[in-house]
Amino acid sequence: MPSAVSIAVFLAMAAGASWLWGRTLWYADERSRLFRSVQFAAMGYSRRRPAEVRSLLLTSIYLGAGLLIAAGFGWAYGIRPAELIASRSDPWGPTLLGLVAVISLTNLGVELACAMTRQGGPERFAELREIPWIRGLEVLPPRVAVILGAVSGMVEEWVFRGVLLEIATSRVGLGPWTAVAVVGALFCGQQLLQLRTRFQATVVGGGCVAISFVGGVLVMLTGSVIPAVVCHGSFVVFFLGRWRRNPGGDPAGIPEAPM
Repeated sequence: MPSAVSIAVFLAMAAGASWLWGRTLWYADERSRLFRSVQFAAMGYSRRRPAEVRSLLLTSIYLGAGLLIAAGFGWAYGIRPAELIASRSDPWGPTLLGLVAVISLTNLGVELACAMTRQGGPERFAELREIPWIRGLEVLPPRVAVILGAVSGMVEEWVFRGVLLEIATSRVGLGPWTAVAVVGALFCGQQLLQLRTRFQATVVGGGCVAISFVGGVLVMLTGSVIPAVVCHGSFVVFFLGRWRRNPGGDPAGIPEAPM
């Protein structure tokens, strides 16, 4: 039976790390003098526009913070990468089904959330362009934006559905589906910390719930985080691809929700 103390310690550490990660970009971009100094220095060695340099630096900080969290928790709980990668069965069939599921569930979840909160319409989706990470990717060349967006999603999966989910099940002793729900809540919270409006939270929250559920199911079915990593990265490529092809409409590529 899992120890209440070990569960409490894990939840406190994981929640704190998720909060810090979710606020990293905000702090670096709006409060950190060191970041502005590094950005100014980097512009002297780059031919890219200042907005591109800023976006690349912020993305590097975000990815670095995620990898640092994964390494720290992995060290503290004795998690080896091999434990997260090894699969009990062929992972590619579930991965393909998972990608279809996460796209479908995201569309359904966002439509339902918009309908229940009476939000929606093309003019509201313009708010998504003000989400910091979308605004940052928008200034980059399309291929670079897609690659960095996909890598960011993959790092998020490694941290949440990989390291934290493995700790929750094999080290702390939570039941599989309880662990999926807890880690999913941590992921959703980390993402929502980066948003500024209720509509942004509605749309992104719907996607986060779908990604958390599908990613957790994939890990439970296969025993490996790789399907969840591939699924999340592919979903971001799909999302950004539709967004780039439809710059004048719904930037998320999600059908208009009923009012």
